[in-house]
Amino acid sequence: MQQLPRVITAIAVVLCMSGVTELHCQSAARMIREADAYYEHGMYRAALQYYRQGGNVQTWEKDTRLKVAICRYEVNDIDGAISLLQALVAEGRTEPTVFFYLGRAYQHRALFDRAARQFKEFVRRADNDDPRRLWVKDEILRCATAANLKYGPQLAYVENLGTAVNTFFDEFAPVPSPNIMDRLYFTSARAGNAGGMVSVSEDKDAQKFGTYRSDLYYSEHNNGVWRTAEAMDRTLNTGRHEQICGFSTDGQILYLIRGETEGTGELIADTFSVETVRSQRMSSLGDFHPGLGDRDLYLFNDTIMLFASLRAGGQGGYDLYYSLKRFGKWRSAVNLGPAINSHYDDVAPFLTRNGRELYFSSNRLTSMGGLDIFRARFDDAATRWQAPRNVGMPINSAGDDAYFRFAADGLSAYFSSDRKTGYGQRDLYAAYMKEAVQAHLTLSVPVTFAHVKPLDDNAGPAITGEPEEIKEFYINDMLFEANDLVMTPQNIKALDVLANLLLIYPDLRADLIGHDISSGPRSFNLYFSIKKAEQAAEHLIRKGVKPDQLYVKGCGALYPRATSPQTGLAHPAAERLNRRIEVRIHNSAGQPIRLIYEHRNIPENLRDGRGQRFSEMADRLVYRVHIATVSQMFQHGVFDDYDNAMIRLDPDSRRYHYYVGMETSYRDALKVLADMQSRGFDDARIEAHLEGRALTRADILDHAGEYPDLLDYLEQF
Repeated sequence: MQQLPRVITAIAVVLCMSGVTELHCQSAARMIREADAYYEHGMYRAALQYYRQGGNVQTWEKDTRLKVAICRYEVNDIDGAISLLQALVAEGRTEPTVFFYLGRAYQHRALFDRAARQFKEFVRRADNDDPRRLWVKDEILRCATAANLKYGPQLAYVENLGTAVNTFFDEFAPVPSPNIMDRLYFTSARAGNAGGMVSVSEDKDAQKFGTYRSDLYYSEHNNGVWRTAEAMDRTLNTGRHEQICGFSTDGQILYLIRGETEGTGELIADTFSVETVRSQRMSSLGDFHPGLGDRDLYLFNDTIMLFASLRAGGQGGYDLYYSLKRFGKWRSAVNLGPAINSHYDDVAPFLTRNGRELYFSSNRLTSMGGLDIFRARFDDAATRWQAPRNVGMPINSAGDDAYFRFAADGLSAYFSSDRKTGYGQRDLYAAYMKEAVQAHLTLSVPVTFAHVKPLDDNAGPAITGEPEEIKEFYINDMLFEANDLVMTPQNIKALDVLANLLLIYPDLRADLIGHDISSGPRSFNLYFSIKKAEQAAEHLIRKGVKPDQLYVKGCGALYPRATSPQTGLAHPAAERLNRRIEVRIHNSAGQPIRLIYEHRNIPENLRDGRGQRFSEMADRLVYRVHIATVSQMFQHGVFDDYDNAMIRLDPDSRRYHYYVGMETSYRDALKVLADMQSRGFDDARIEAHLEGRALTRADILDHAGEYPDLLDYLEQF
């Protein structure tokens, strides 16, 4: 009986501990619920704090561990996110979202091959109606771009501007001062802003789940250190969103956009004057309408503006436009066209001082992920833009890199990025160029690209002069005789016209495709047909045409334009029409030419649809299976089993590449490949051909938006 008090005490302690544990569990559960609420509203930093108060990796449920991993990714703790995501994969039965974020995390670690593998795993596991699938397929292509750019030349050293300028919140749109050296203006949505917080939804608590309205700030760089950023005057920063656009040339007018949502509303022109009326409100500036969604206004020399817009008639997504000011009025905006704009978003333009070098941001498939900064140069002699080039790492990253602008020295540039090495959402960065950008240190005559050739309000830059004349060129098949004579007077004349066309416009490429009649085994017909095309190519090269402008091919007797009547006898007219060298011109887009293809009239009773269908496929994407590369004729019975075959001459090695198949889908090409491998062609491979040539990896990235089937083909690289 003396031990009874001890037993009672032990029972009481156990009951007490059970109560404490229950209270602790209830508290942990409340923390997790609170964390989930912040998570659902995208408040990842706050959510992560509550998840940590509600437990740890040993006590969190699997769903909570995934949310914590996503929070870590969103607050830039990439290593922590990868650790949790890898552990979830190791457990098995992994949901697609794990692979989605693991791919994104590897992408931001510049491990692009690993990222692509995780994205592909996501595509395999995700439901067909998952809206992320299309985005991920594009991102796989961007990973391929990034893998190439990762080891490319680096144009600059890049550094974060530090905590004196950047915060856990959002800093973007940097604008160097035109008058004060080393002063930088920018936009920030941070704590303490004049507009306070705004909720993303009217029925939610703005103070708990809201975000800060954006205000204008500036900082100065003194003795190698950025001073703590200061908010601009309260007459500029109001209870609405403010976003800086830029300055007039003399620095006396500040342009900003003020509205209820970021980047939209009314345009404000502020004079910095306290004695007179401070600002002028404008619903638009010429054809720039921020209230209708136009964005990223950039003013150059007070006489030309560039901006991004979603207006109808563009290439797809946001497009870049420009407008000229003449006689005190802004002219209608002009789309910069397909040379600059893509099917994706093209935004945030900046023009260097010489008016010939354009920097902008785009999430096209040749970006490394998200928005990347691209550079395009205007060729005065050709009066057109050269193809935009990705400026590469370290300026670009797997995040959104935008608002790139040079300072006056041509050595420093500033931009914003949400890369995962930053402090918060978007941060401001400086790029210190290894070499001064001469395009920003010189002036040009005419002043900008838009003044180089006559202005047409609907297309292209212009000031004075007549529109460029469109020249017509007639393209005909060249027929050869039964004695294999190709260089007839008529064909020489046609080749001379073709040579002039290719010499005047060196960007053009020409298919020379030999077709013959059936006079023996298909291997012989194929070889004989390309030898005819080679004769035509040799004449063009003697005229000065570069060999790489010519795609020399042979297709044997597989694609006749005419068929003999069903008499059992050869028809001389049909044979003559089928002995031909077919010509097709590529890369003519944007050239001041009109190509007219003329084919011989064929009597209805002689027409054969195979030749017509072959011509119609000339500019389309097809997949061919490469089976051999040889120096002489390649004889094999496989050609007797395939009605689509081709030889191509390599202009450098002078060797012949043999192909079978002409499939319009990659899946069908895989069947042909499997058949070739079963026949002993162990080195057989699929090639995607478009506009006369085999596509490279870079070509695939350019065209995958138009031909989604290329996404599957890309995997073989």
